[in-house]
Amino acid sequence: MLEKPWIQTYNGHAVDLLSPSANNIDHIDIAHALSLINRFTGHTTEAWSVAQHSVVGSILAEVIYPEIKWLPHQFLFHDAAEAYVGDVSSPLKSVLVGYRDIEEEHKRCIEARFAISLGGHWEKLVDLRMLITERNLLMPDSKRQWSVEEKPFTFNEFKECLTMKPDKELPPDTEIQLFWNWLWTPWLPEDAETNFLNRMEHLGI
Repeated sequence: MLEKPWIQTYNGHAVDLLSPSANNIDHIDIAHALSLINRFTGHTTEAWSVAQHSVVGSILAEVIYPEIKWLPHQFLFHDAAEAYVGDVSSPLKSVLVGYRDIEEEHKRCIEARFAISLGGHWEKLVDLRMLITERNLLMPDSKRQWSVEEKPFTFNEFKECLTMKPDKELPPDTEIQLFWNWLWTPWLPEDAETNFLNRMEHLGI
């Protein structure tokens, strides 16, 4: 009889790939693994991790869609299942029989572990806007047109949304620009891991 497929994680957990348990979901494992997994299956001009994608998207969700209170929490973990099943490109996912079902099982465990809900319109919107922004900033010109209609995030939109927060003292424009630049400058894996964990703490997760 064949042994059930499982993986060992960074923090020493044995995770059953087909029947995962919320008890084995570990935020340290997630932050570490995502910091070492590249977006776009590595086809960016510089290393750009899933961890950074998640943190930057979570921050932009908080600034640009402040009325959706749960969105920053949701987006931070929207790709967390990839810490266990890997980052498979969307085109390949569509033809891999059974992969999405396995991924969904891990997402359900992550939801249970961190008391969050994944999926839905707003998560998809931020993800698509991140996708097109990342493509514009981090990938060479394509020989084929991408079928993504959402608009990329921009500095002007980011700054304008910040100025609409009358309850908060705004930093000078130069500091806003520096922060924006920091968001889109690829982080080292150890920094991406730390920033993911710090973002969790900021959100109270």
